[in-house]
Amino acid sequence: MKYILRTLGLGLVVLSSWAHASDRVEAHEAWVREAPPNVSILAAYLTLENHAGEARVLKQVTSTAFGHVEIHRTEMHDGMAHMIMLPEISVPPHDTLVFQQGGLHLMLFDPKHPLKAGDSVSLTLHFSDGSTLEVNAPVRKSTGGTQMQHDMDMHDHQHMH
Repeated sequence: MKYILRTLGLGLVVLSSWAHASDRVEAHEAWVREAPPNVSILAAYLTLENHAGEARVLKQVTSTAFGHVEIHRTEMHDGMAHMIMLPEISVPPHDTLVFQQGGLHLMLFDPKHPLKAGDSVSLTLHFSDGSTLEVNAPVRKSTGGTQMQHDMDMHDHQHMH
């Protein structure tokens, strides 16, 4: 009888942790682009995977390593890149949202100290339901992309709010 109760109890713990995991948002492949010295704006990228059956709304991102963080989307208008600040972004249910060069990305303003490849940045994602997600993002050199994408990410273009 004790064996059955222990097995049943263990099964409930496993089931409970599986149910909890299926309701969360996970972050993958987070990284921050290394910037030249004296640059006060960096870009961060990541992939968000929503395991929940409903959309999750990312309202804010904070970091103790920066003065403030904004969610941005880059769009092309009349051959020019424009960066648009987004007050929030929805991660659809059972879907993935990719923050990448030339598209959705995070702008990291006013670094508290210089960052170089090999360093790491902690980001806190704040969702509309009050939950948060801690993300560790290594700093690395850009792995490609065009000069235009690099310039867009460093705000060398029109910035729209």
